[in-house]
Amino acid sequence: MRAYTLVPLAAIAVQAVRILQGNDDGWAELYVRSLNEVLNSAGHDVVLSAPAENQSGKGKDTQP
Repeated sequence: MRAYTLVPLAAIAVQAVRILQGNDDGWAELYVRSLNEVLNSAGHDVVLSAPAENQSGKGKDTQP
C-alpha cells in the first residue's frame, strides 16, 4: 500500500481524542461543565480534573 492511500484511512480512524480537562475555578463552573458536555457528546474520552470549590489565585503569594 502506498503512503498516499494511508493518509485518508488514518483520518477516518482518528475520530475521538483522549482529553484531560483541568480548571482551578472548580468543576461546578458553568463553562467548564459546558465544554465537558460538548466534548463528551462529540465522542471524545474526557477526564475533568477540577477542585470542588474555586481555587483561583490560591497559589499566589498574597503576603507583602
